[in-house]
Amino acid sequence: MPSNLFDPPVPTEDEEQMALVDWLELVGLRFAHIPQSTFTKHMGVKMRNKRLGVRAGVPDMMILIPPHRSKDGEGHLLWIEMKRRKGGVVSQEQREWLTAFMMLESVNIDAMVARGWDEAREAVLEHLKDAPVSLF
Repeated sequence: MPSNLFDPPVPTEDEEQMALVDWLELVGLRFAHIPQSTFTKHMGVKMRNKRLGVRAGVPDMMILIPPHRSKDGEGHLLWIEMKRRKGGVVSQEQREWLTAFMMLESVNIDAMVARGWDEAREAVLEHLKDAPVSLF
């Protein structure tokens, strides 16, 4: 709820991620959402998900920056955990995954938390050469 009647509402995490997806499609990058939070009360579905590899905490978005589009001429893999601009909390499992990616010590793999789609966009733009002008 807005702290002031005149403050705009804070977008949800889903709304932030949808804005990022719209922008990624506009700039023509390959990406995927990693749906690891498939809540269900059914034990059979829970067991099947676990057997299929569903794991808590995996970052929301995987974004590929191909060598011909990157500033340094090398390919990059970005893992981004999306959060609301205000109020989003990073879980213990999410921290563990982000730490595991960072421990790979690869200059071509980046893992981060983005508070809002604009932070995620900026992370992508850090890697792109000839960055497109945003329409947003």
